[in-house]
Amino acid sequence: MTEFLLHAKTPDLPQLEFCYTTLEDELAQFMLSDLQSVYDSRYESQANAPHEKKEINSVPAEDFTAEATGAFLLLLSEGQAVGGGAIMKCRNPIAEENSAEFKRIWTHPDYRGKGIGKFVLNELEFEAVRLGYDHIFLTTGPAQPEAVGLYQSLGYIHLPADSDDEHLHHAFKKPLAEHRALHEAGQRTRGEISDS
Repeated sequence: MTEFLLHAKTPDLPQLEFCYTTLEDELAQFMLSDLQSVYDSRYESQANAPHEKKEINSVPAEDFTAEATGAFLLLLSEGQAVGGGAIMKCRNPIAEENSAEFKRIWTHPDYRGKGIGKFVLNELEFEAVRLGYDHIFLTTGPAQPEAVGLYQSLGYIHLPADSDDEHLHHAFKKPLAEHRALHEAGQRTRGEISDS
């Protein structure tokens, strides 16, 4: 695996910090609202769905907690959320055994194109290792080509999703063996932000 896929470049934004938190955190509310707005604008089924059927409500908040072998991450710049994502135990039958599933991958609309998505995914990959997972699994829909491009650029392997669900049109996996080796060698700690 190339060095690029193991170490994402730090975005050029002031006072960056990772914040492991919960979906209920006030700092997460714009992220969650913006994500659902994106789903609503790109998928008719989401635009017309009642609140309880919205994609943003499809996974219980507890699945993104350490107690459930999950996590919820925000990337902050000067105290404002500019990126984020979540980890949960994967239950999808097409995933590798002992896979984490990434959900809610997001970049603030004002900061897109600055490498934040790659940076957040890189931290989530290492957090998945710290939680004991061996693989990553994630999905995205056909109306999110930028997400497909991001995952492919980071070495995710495209899988046939074989589903009529418009949100599962694209499935991806990625092994974490090289991430684990770096973590076990002490070369990557939780929430570490370097000047690279």
